[in-house]
Amino acid sequence: MNPEAVAAFTVPAFLLGVVWLIMSGVQKIARNRHEAAKSRAAIDAADADPTLRAEVDQLKRELSEVQERLDFTERMLARGADRDKLGRG
Repeated sequence: MNPEAVAAFTVPAFLLGVVWLIMSGVQKIARNRHEAAKSRAAIDAADADPTLRAEVDQLKRELSEVQERLDFTERMLARGADRDKLGRG
């Protein structure tokens, strides 16, 4: 095959590949920026709603109370296990 003919097909194919890589990178960047903008908009909307903020604060308080109760229960169970070990000896 003629080397000039091979070069005539090789160079455009190479350039097409390079353009495709660049465009796919640009598309990924645009998609990431779009997702980030949507996330920021959702966060801003959530912060703007005082009812939602109050509900989240209430849930945080309830979660804190449940964690304290769990810690207390774990301490009581550990204390009971220690007494069983000491009583057997």
